[in-house]
Amino acid sequence: MPRTKVAREDRAAVAREHFFERGVVPDKYLSPLILRSWERCRDVGLDHRDGGSIEVASRAQLEESRNQSAHMLELASGVMEHVFEQIRSSGSMVILADLDGMIIHSLGDAAFVDRAQRVALQPGACWSEARLGTNGMGTALLEKAPVEILGSEHYLDRNIFLACCASPVFDAHGRMAGVFDISGDYRNPQRHTLGLVRLSVQLLEKRLFEAEFGKDILIACHPRPEYVGSLQEGLVALSPDGTILGANPAAREWFASQSHDAAGGSFNELFRLGFGAIIDRLQSSGNALVRLGTRNGGELYVQLRSIRPLALAGAGDVAADGGQPRTEQRLRAQAGAAPAARAA
Repeated sequence: MPRTKVAREDRAAVAREHFFERGVVPDKYLSPLILRSWERCRDVGLDHRDGGSIEVASRAQLEESRNQSAHMLELASGVMEHVFEQIRSSGSMVILADLDGMIIHSLGDAAFVDRAQRVALQPGACWSEARLGTNGMGTALLEKAPVEILGSEHYLDRNIFLACCASPVFDAHGRMAGVFDISGDYRNPQRHTLGLVRLSVQLLEKRLFEAEFGKDILIACHPRPEYVGSLQEGLVALSPDGTILGANPAAREWFASQSHDAAGGSFNELFRLGFGAIIDRLQSSGNALVRLGTRNGGELYVQLRSIRPLALAGAGDVAADGGQPRTEQRLRAQAGAAPAARAA
């Protein structure tokens, strides 16, 4: 185990002694996130020594939970399979849980799965923090942020053999939809696991966004051209008149930097060109990037991903201020390496 992991595990072991045996808050031994979680667990009356059986949902209950998260599960399955292929034979599991923390799908190495089932790390088990203490899935759901829970940082004694990295999954409207987790034995840590979880969630959220707004105008964007076509790109869904229907986290962050409301605002208000002229430039550019100058002197690189509503509607449905669009056509540009940008 890497030295930094050993030191972290040693601090967590000392923290357990202070917290559980002396009743002292071990703030210098734990991160604020872990300490908040332990205090929540204590406040709801969890006993860290609890070794009782864990209730697992019936097949019918599990199927109901899967049906309620069917859209996320469908899009996540391919991501999970790809991730598992990258970490196969590492003694790990790739897990998807719903908003309640119930595991609805998992893939894992047989040797670790057998051990994981002893603590109900399996489909149908609810890993909410209130039930099973500090853990990757349950704590990520409450913190609404990616977490890494290593060994003795878990609240329940029975779970201290685990290393869990988890991140909440947000849907196309910014609402939490579930949680993605990679868990394994803490004594066999894999480097960059939390980074892999983050990237996996970014890919899943990208797919959720594209599926939600597949019938709208979809534009990819970023203030740096090299990021268009990557998982860090912004995505904006627009109506034929330029109203912003949705924006992914990267795009919302950029809109916020421009002091612009990403919900229901007008896309072209930020730029020197009108919406009709913007669409005209994007259509004529093919798959190339277009550089748009903002009213405050900045710039944004944009690429057209979908123009379906304009292919079905007349040109009059598009705002005409600043230029009329050319002949409507369907563009099915796929994310990829960004070509040279064209100025606009």
